[in-house]
Amino acid sequence: MTKVIFKINPKEEAKNIPDVLDLGGYGMLTSEAYKRFTWITKKQLYKEVKKLHKKYNKKLEKSRKFSVAYWNRIEKDFVKTLESLTKIKLEKNKVFYFTPSLRNSIADVRRRKNAYLRAGYNERQLTFMILHELIHLYYADFLIKLNLKKALVSPLVEGVDYILLFKSPLKTLLHPSVTYNKQPFIQKNPQFMAELEKLWKNRESFESFLKKAIKLNENTKGVIIC
Repeated sequence: MTKVIFKINPKEEAKNIPDVLDLGGYGMLTSEAYKRFTWITKKQLYKEVKKLHKKYNKKLEKSRKFSVAYWNRIEKDFVKTLESLTKIKLEKNKVFYFTPSLRNSIADVRRRKNAYLRAGYNERQLTFMILHELIHLYYADFLIKLNLKKALVSPLVEGVDYILLFKSPLKTLLHPSVTYNKQPFIQKNPQFMAELEKLWKNRESFESFLKKAIKLNENTKGVIIC
């Protein structure tokens, strides 16, 4: 079975931050991290990341402990359900890093292994962010296996994630207060998501759904990423 690992590791975080910023931009950083990280060397970056970890250690460790317990509780159901929905076996291990450096969480869908969760989420938020970012990573794996790289575009990375998470039995793994209609991406893109949901309801297979979703995205302008 695939493994999901939850880490607090300032050395690995410092090593990976350039890749994260290349993916999400410097706007991903907290104001505190931005002041510390701008115009410094990679060697200096590690020292500054260590300082932030020391300052926010209790928050990070609290989140990590909850996440490990939560994942241990839902792992079998998550894997079984996602494999059933996609007919693709989950094989690659994934790593979550808890970070005080970022103001938003992000999954590195290009390298398909790591995700980064910011400090300060409550337990309700963590149930959503863990599954949301994890689906991002496995979605990128699915596209490689299905040879559908055209679906690795932001509207579909986000849209298909919400469909899988909220329009399937996976939604039972979330905190009850986390609902589909409250998500900003859904609120900002109601027509796009309504069309995507229709494709999902009428799908013959996950692969056929993605192929139609690619066409939908190509014919849709102005999807707001948030």
